[in-house]
Amino acid sequence: MKLTYAFVALPVILVASLSLLRGYAPAHSGGNGCQCSLTPPIHAQSGAKIVRPILHRSLPYSQPGSLQELVKDASVIALGITGNAIDRAHNPPSGRGLAQHVVFEFRVQKLLKDVTGRAGSLLLIRQNQGDLPWTESGISGEGVRNDDESLLVPGKRYLLFLRPIDRIMGRPYKPGLIISQSGQKLADSREFLIAPTPWGIAEVTDRVLTLPTSDEIRQVPWRFQSGAQLLGMSEDSAAVSIRAMCANHSRVPEWQQKLREHYLKTRPGTMTFRPAEEAILSH
Repeated sequence: MKLTYAFVALPVILVASLSLLRGYAPAHSGGNGCQCSLTPPIHAQSGAKIVRPILHRSLPYSQPGSLQELVKDASVIALGITGNAIDRAHNPPSGRGLAQHVVFEFRVQKLLKDVTGRAGSLLLIRQNQGDLPWTESGISGEGVRNDDESLLVPGKRYLLFLRPIDRIMGRPYKPGLIISQSGQKLADSREFLIAPTPWGIAEVTDRVLTLPTSDEIRQVPWRFQSGAQLLGMSEDSAAVSIRAMCANHSRVPEWQQKLREHYLKTRPGTMTFRPAEEAILSH
């Protein structure tokens, strides 16, 4: 499912965040099975300053029923280590409201899947949250957190399931910046988003996949409805399983192979297949 993230869904963020500001639910369960413990002060009035990050609910994804489904839907899957944040800005950059993002460098140690042809040894991971100051309706504060996506920590290792930002935004890929109609930068087309969350991110601790740790978010363990479970699996076992699943997904079915051969014989030059397209067609 293609969903538009927080940087194009400011009204959703604002409603959810201001509801929290008014004192709803000191601890709530997010739609994705995450239990969140961060709560701003109750009955905040205009002119108040919030000293901790505001928590908002991300737009909901459907939970994948199995690891195989999660692997199939991801455009890029990578094991690696988080580097420094190279961009922190509001959305759009001229804004000063809640909508903001941070972009991390992610150094790939094992590239397990890439149907985009764009993933190299260094990925740019965008998270629509951050620690910038904001002002909304006379209330000010610093920082915004998603309730189901822990903010990456430089130096920590993760397994990430990613989708390119142009796919999330429903735009054709073009190298360069994604610009709004007003001429402001929305994103860099090289960026990837973690999707779906919370299932698309696992922290690697002692070579075992675990729930990401965070000072702001307390997540409860989740499970797939069937098949192998990602959490608790060793990173080596996960890599072997994911690569095997990708190989099965990218194998062209016999009927499709015959159809391709027929077209190549009868209409030479009219159909071309690239590896990425074959992987997508075979899903």
